[in-house]
Amino acid sequence: MDFFMSAWLSRTALYFAIALPCAAADRATLQVPRANLLFLMFVMLASSPFCGPEAVSSFKLSLSGAGAGMLAFFAVRKLSYGGLGLADVWMAGATGALGGPLFCARAALAAVVLVLPAVLPAAIKNTRKPVPFLPALATGSFFSILSVYFSGKY
Repeated sequence: MDFFMSAWLSRTALYFAIALPCAAADRATLQVPRANLLFLMFVMLASSPFCGPEAVSSFKLSLSGAGAGMLAFFAVRKLSYGGLGLADVWMAGATGALGGPLFCARAALAAVVLVLPAVLPAAIKNTRKPVPFLPALATGSFFSILSVYFSGKY
């Protein structure tokens, strides 16, 4: 195993060590310690230069992923009139910082597919039952990591 693969796996383990307790808190109480998510995004950005042969391009990919994830989720948050919380926006930024914009898009798409069975019945009945999104985004990140790992493009 080369250095970059081990650095990427270490970042991934750190991502889940912080993201999974946040997702569990969101599932249990619909409240997330936002400081943990901001710390997660900072750590993903700060460690990105160690995950590729060119430090600057790795950091640019991580920064563009964080920006794209946060902008996309912030736009959805505004269009859905608060359907997503700021914690979801920051988690999308941390997910993008882990793997870049395409990685974040894959994770978000998987999260939407995972959360649809919980959202559709409430939408049909026209009730506004809150559904935690962070667990779905963390699971979507796992599926995105599998796709990156099996493609060999880490």
